[in-house]
Amino acid sequence: MLSGYNWFPGHMARGMKDALRKVQKCHLVIEVHDARIPLTGRNEKLKFSKHKKILVLNKYDLTDPKGMKLYNENDDSVPVILTNCRGRNQISGNITALQKAIIKLTKDDDIKNGVKVMIVGMPNVGKSSLINALRRLSPGIGSPKAAPISSRPGYTKTVSTFIKISTDPLIKLLDTPGIMIPNIKDEEMALKLAAVGTLDHRFVGEVNIAAYILKMLNEQKLYQYVKKYNLEGPCHDTDELLHNVGQRIGALLKGGFVDEGRSATHFIKNSE
Repeated sequence: MLSGYNWFPGHMARGMKDALRKVQKCHLVIEVHDARIPLTGRNEKLKFSKHKKILVLNKYDLTDPKGMKLYNENDDSVPVILTNCRGRNQISGNITALQKAIIKLTKDDDIKNGVKVMIVGMPNVGKSSLINALRRLSPGIGSPKAAPISSRPGYTKTVSTFIKISTDPLIKLLDTPGIMIPNIKDEEMALKLAAVGTLDHRFVGEVNIAAYILKMLNEQKLYQYVKKYNLEGPCHDTDELLHNVGQRIGALLKGGFVDEGRSATHFIKNSE
């Protein structure tokens, strides 16, 4: 399933090396993960155990926060904050809490030229969106979209320069490229990562990902897809699901056959 592709390309290796060097200039590290798969595929080299840290579980609106077992590394000094950077209604609450956590954790440091924070995590977990959301809390600071964003994993390829996210107090944040683990241990991990958009779909194939997502949605009793695709009830057969999706979105080949690839891609994107 995973043969033929490099899931730790050169820019990730360079980015990790650069991050390990530049973190020495930072007072705090924010580690971001997708709330649907907390810490799956975590790169041990980016734990930065000697630094003060905040763990952010982003995209929590796509899961059930009440049912989540929040990870705190057995250390109460590591705050865990749930965020959703996509919806403006969520920004004023949880993003403000993140800003306050940054200030609280660094208030006793001898800082003359502003707090410097590094943000790390795997591809497509929302690091750049998080930076932009933090900037929106400081009117007049400039364009809120200082960090370019994309739904394509691996869009940010280099460690950026420091981006100002607050003037009072002065806080600067360093964006980094999404960095995977060098080795994906099994197909289950690959499917998890691909299902949330962290791993390029080519590694495991769209139909396989769609089947995995369908299985997870049914196990969690998340049946929104039933209404979306006008099904009679929960579906447990991937072929049947993709046939219905294809008919509904017009993903048809010559002869009226359903294009399973296009149908699977549509289902995946509407589940991310």
